[in-house]
Amino acid sequence: MKNNYKTPITLFTLILLAIWSLAIYWISLQDTMHIKEVVRDMATREARTNFKKDTAFRLWATQHGRIYVPVDDIYSPDPYLEHIVDRDISTPSGIKLSFINPARIVRELDEKCSHLYGVSGSVTSLNPLRPENAPDDWEKQALYELNKGVKEVFEFTAINGEPYLRLIQPLIVKQGCILCHETFELGEIGGGVGVSLPMTPLLKQQNDEINNSIRDFFILWLLGSLGIITAYIYLRREIAAKDLAVIALSSSESRNSAIMKSALDSIITIDAKGLVTEINPATIDTFGYSREQMIGYDLAELIIPA
Repeated sequence: MKNNYKTPITLFTLILLAIWSLAIYWISLQDTMHIKEVVRDMATREARTNFKKDTAFRLWATQHGRIYVPVDDIYSPDPYLEHIVDRDISTPSGIKLSFINPARIVRELDEKCSHLYGVSGSVTSLNPLRPENAPDDWEKQALYELNKGVKEVFEFTAINGEPYLRLIQPLIVKQGCILCHETFELGEIGGGVGVSLPMTPLLKQQNDEINNSIRDFFILWLLGSLGIITAYIYLRREIAAKDLAVIALSSSESRNSAIMKSALDSIITIDAKGLVTEINPATIDTFGYSREQMIGYDLAELIIPA
C-alpha cells in the first residue's frame, strides 16, 4: 500500500528546518550588529573623554599664560619661540628655565606617555609654527572642513594601516594663543585639536564576542534542528505502524468477506441488541429473506415469526 503521507511530512519538515535556520541567522545577524554598535559607542565615549581631558589640560596651560621648565638634556629652549620676550629666565639660585607652550606639551605627552593610556592627542594647523605640528592627509582634509564651519570631524579610519577612531575640532584663538602666534586674531580658527584612538584592542574584543555569539547560536540551531529531525523520524515511524495496521485490517476484512461469500452454512452477525448487521448468501437461500429484509431487523422475529 502506497504511503500518501511521506511526501507532505518530508516537505513540512524541510520547510520547518528552513524557517528555523533563517530565524537563527536573522537573530545572530542582529546580535552581531548590536555588538558592533556597542563597540563603536565604547570607542566614541573613550575618544570624547580623552578629547575633553586634553582640552581641559590645554586650556589650563593657556590660561596660566606662561609655563617654564628647566633647561636640561630633556628639554632645550624652543627655537620657534625666540620672538617671545623672556623666553629664557633664571631663578635666583641659577636654575635656567625656558618657556614651553601648550602645543609642545601636548606633543611631548603624546610622544612619551601615550603608551600609558593608548590615546594620542595633537594640535595641528594648515600654517603651523613648528613643522612637527604639520597635519597629515586626514588632518589636512579635516582642517579644510573645519574652516568651512564644520564643528567636528569624526571618522573611523586608518593610520599606517592600523584602524583608528579620529576626532578633531577647531582650535579657536584665545588671548593666551596670541603670545606664541602673533599673526592670529582673537576668535578665528587657528587650527585643530584632535585625538586618535587605536581600535585594534576594541576590534579584538568585538571579534571575540561575535565568535562566542556565533558559537552559541550554532549550538542553539543544532539542538533545534536535531529536535525537528527527531520529531520527523518519530512521525514517520508512527505513520508506518498505522499503515501496517491498516494493511492488516484490510487483509482481515478481505478474508472475512471471502469466508462469508463462500460458506455453505448460514452466517449471521448481530449486535448487542440482537439486530442483524451482516448475512451471507447461504442465509438468503436458507430463510428466503432478501438482504434488505434482514439487515437491521431483530433476528428472533425473523426466524420465529409471530
